[in-house]
Amino acid sequence: MKRILAYGDSNTWGFDPATWSSASMTLERYSEDVRWTGLLQKALGKNAVILEEGLCGRTTAFDDKECGGRNGLAELPAILKANQPLDAAIIMLGTNDCKSAFNASSKEITSGLELCLEKLLDVAAPQNILLISPLYLEKAALDFGFNDQSISVSRELKQDYRDLADKYNTAFIAASDVAKASSADGQHLTEEGHRALCEAVLKSLETMNIGMENEQKEQIDIVFEPDGNRSAAYINGEQIGECEFSVSGNVWTITHTGVRPEYGGRGIAKRLVLSVIDAARADNSKIVPLCSYAAKLMSGKEEFADVL
Repeated sequence: MKRILAYGDSNTWGFDPATWSSASMTLERYSEDVRWTGLLQKALGKNAVILEEGLCGRTTAFDDKECGGRNGLAELPAILKANQPLDAAIIMLGTNDCKSAFNASSKEITSGLELCLEKLLDVAAPQNILLISPLYLEKAALDFGFNDQSISVSRELKQDYRDLADKYNTAFIAASDVAKASSADGQHLTEEGHRALCEAVLKSLETMNIGMENEQKEQIDIVFEPDGNRSAAYINGEQIGECEFSVSGNVWTITHTGVRPEYGGRGIAKRLVLSVIDAARADNSKIVPLCSYAAKLMSGKEEFADVL
């Protein structure tokens, strides 16, 4: 049985935005058969146990002066010890970091998440970690400690978190791709959103072979194909991604890198580009990273200086 940590904020705890009362300050939680962690547990059954560690107001690494004990980075070491051993982890934080009180940029929030991710990597392999970027904030969130900048920042987190997942070769999905925040408060999942997020997480775990003990693990093969001017990724003989390049003399220009969406966040794109780089290096050729992904991967990296 796999032990899977779900580390997050109120959207992992299961806060029900429809029940909030500013007068009573009551926090109501969706039941286990509604919140995504409970649905995930039901779907995985005896193959896994979901260790729910959601907390309302939790940030990546910010201290909330009005509400103590919400610094996700500070709390994580104790939570990891309390839940050991762990086979896998899911982390979804960042919404609360967007609050106007913190005035944080997407890059700053992502840096906080990276520190949390490094803690998780002490107990779980990168291929067993799923990073989830949060929902996009909506206008209703302006009544709950967020401002217009918060909404903009929440929309930037998806790409920055995806880049972070690529950096560490972890799995990645965006909650904003499958669900919208409740119109009641502009920040929390609805019941439908919990179902949609569960389905996305389950699909990602299946791709990661987490909690599927009776299934054969997928083997991802990266094949350099010089005749086609590309490097391709295959699973069981089926192509799922490619890195294409054109050749002019001793210059290889990477024009496109793509991976099928259902296999995103597993570091496949990085492996594809590295395959082309290795081949160019062996051919004494130079690389021009024209495609945006290759450019971002290689920019400013000393390890690629010899081929640029």
